[in-house]
Amino acid sequence: MPKARIHSDPRGVMGDGDTPQDRLLDVYRRDPLRDTRHWRVANVSEWGGAERRQSLGLWWQDTDDLFKNPTVHTDSATQTGGVQYQLAGAHGRLDYRLGAAYAESDTLREFHANNPANGTRLQRFGQYDLDATSLDVLGGIGWAPGADWRLLAEARWSRATRDAADRLRGGGLDQRYTHASPRLGATWQPREHLRLFANISRSHEAPTWWEIVSADAPANNPAGAQSQLLRLRVQRADTLELGGDGRLGTGERAPHWSLAVYRSAVDDELMAMVDASGNRTGTYNYAAGTTHQGVEAGLDGHLPVSGGGALEYRVAWTYSDFTFDDGQFAGNRIAGVPRHLVGAELAWRQGGWRFGPNVRWLPSDTPTDHANTREIVQDGYALLGFRLDYTVDDGRWSVFVHGDNLTDRRYASSYVIRDRATLAQPGFLQGVGRNATLGFTWRF
Repeated sequence: MPKARIHSDPRGVMGDGDTPQDRLLDVYRRDPLRDTRHWRVANVSEWGGAERRQSLGLWWQDTDDLFKNPTVHTDSATQTGGVQYQLAGAHGRLDYRLGAAYAESDTLREFHANNPANGTRLQRFGQYDLDATSLDVLGGIGWAPGADWRLLAEARWSRATRDAADRLRGGGLDQRYTHASPRLGATWQPREHLRLFANISRSHEAPTWWEIVSADAPANNPAGAQSQLLRLRVQRADTLELGGDGRLGTGERAPHWSLAVYRSAVDDELMAMVDASGNRTGTYNYAAGTTHQGVEAGLDGHLPVSGGGALEYRVAWTYSDFTFDDGQFAGNRIAGVPRHLVGAELAWRQGGWRFGPNVRWLPSDTPTDHANTREIVQDGYALLGFRLDYTVDDGRWSVFVHGDNLTDRRYASSYVIRDRATLAQPGFLQGVGRNATLGFTWRF
């Protein structure tokens, strides 16, 4: 929905109004849905002892997936299988890890235009045979030069293939991605309840079929629907991470803390493209470079309460500063990444009972387009919740009641990320109002 209707019509959808846009994007008639049937068989076997351990995993899965958005029916039938092996061990101050994994998949994907009058299928405008493989080989060695130190060197070599054949028009697109991902790390533990670490690493992310195969069906012209195969580069990043964890003070009341600071220089970041109606149409590599940096911090502990029981507390804070280095959006924030996210909980525990309030807080606005249009942001919000748990039989059984958004706050829980957006475009999804969940768990 357009942003203005988040507060004026918090339970509405496109089609509830009488505007031309509502009539064009009426979800009651277009009937978007997702229907997935998934079968998976897997096994992992392990053997050996502390000095030499081995594991072998095998898996196979079959998936039929219908994903119908307001303009396109996407049918995918996929069979995937794989194997992975790992050898790990230790000798004196040295420890090592060797491993390999291989997986391959075969997908038949079809696209049909969605009938705006009743949600049925119109013409088929794309049909592809999609074959993918991935091979990863890993080697790592750790060394403890002293009782307080551990150094780590690790490298992963990967090769991925994405071979696509166009069954409607002929031809296709074959792509190969080969890369190495090294990592160096160090851990220092000067005392029992204090650990500090540092890592420098390179990572890679190869595009998936959802990014390579593009489908575009204009909402006002389903006859103009078209599909294509996109040639994309692998996304890569160099990351430095520093952090630690420990306790503030001594004794059982001492709270536990954790802190990590990171900075990643990203090349060829994979960016999604959407149409005016908010439906995904493709992906491109942002060639001018991006930077991801931030902080993750947490504090938790408990205090005894007079008369028995304990008061438990937990606070987590995430700070994210994701920006474009150069190019058309130079200096702008990458859309869709909240700058601050805070979660906190306070609970009283007595016997099998545990209850108390919690809060999820986004204190600042989040841009929803890469142009950082000031009016098109996700407004900050705070959601108050309350949780009640009761556990019996040494933890085997538990029952819980969880209430969320108890103040019935009107807010946007998610949104479409665009390069550039306008206030008139539909792109926001309302968050759930006041709600409660009742459930139980059984461990056996």
